Amino acid sequence: MLFRFSAPLFSVLLASVTLVAGCVIATPPPDIPALPNRPAILHNDVVPPPSRVLASWPDTLVVPVQLVDSEATFEWRVYVDYDPHFGHAGTPPHVDGVSAPQAVGGAVRQLSIALDPGAILIDSLVSTCHIIELIVAPKFASNVEHTPEGEGDSVVWFLSSGNDLSACVRYSAGGAPHAGDAGT
Repeated sequence: MLFRFSAPLFSVLLASVTLVAGCVIATPPPDIPALPNRPAILHNDVVPPPSRVLASWPDTLVVPVQLVDSEATFEWRVYVDYDPHFGHAGTPPHVDGVSAPQAVGGAVRQLSIALDPGAILIDSLVSTCHIIELIVAPKFASNVEHTPEGEGDSVVWFLSSGNDLSACVRYSAGGAPHAGDAGT
């Protein structure tokens, strides 16, 4: 009689030991990869939309920026007609700023950047074609550099008063103007 009771008890005990041993020798999961800690522009929500040619100078750029760390500070810069190929490297941004943590808003911050074309001192403001570029980054290399320190993100708008880019200077992949294009 003792044998009948001990066989089922032994089976249960053996199954319990097997389960416990299986849990003990299991390897821990690998570390979760860290998300990039850089500001990221939500391109689909930018106003005016960068996918369209602007027919007039925008009064304000509205750019939502997503952060992994809602407590992070990031810098932003707006350049108009920036062209490092022709010696404009080191040109200060036309508008710049720092976005500090906010009490509300969390991981998405809304940049609302006013652009006053009269305050932007560029030689070709009377031209019909312009490129407006916004760069966001944790930090920039210096006070006047176009280059972020680490990873950043950018959005570009094309402005043509004729709502057509055909009158704008075009460049080949090598950076030199096409032979039939107007001057720079």
